[in-house]
Amino acid sequence: MSQDRVQELLRQLREELEDSERGADAETRERIRALEADIQALLAEHSDAPDAQSIMERARAAEVEFANRHPVAEGFVRQLIDTLSRMGI
Repeated sequence: MSQDRVQELLRQLREELEDSERGADAETRERIRALEADIQALLAEHSDAPDAQSIMERARAAEVEFANRHPVAEGFVRQLIDTLSRMGI
């Protein structure tokens, strides 16, 4: 169930950042895509996945970045961090 929740939060975050009215700049979207790919690799237990601590640090940095410019995205990232933490990541 937790992995399903992670997938749903990633989908919602992606949609929020791609929305034309509130959309993020290309650099921010690319950083989130890279973070998403790393989370997917970690969940799939790929041997080349970055360590969990690095992923969580990048997620927290995204949360801080979105605090003022993308408050809805910030909420998705916060929930993502909480869900990953509950999963032991």
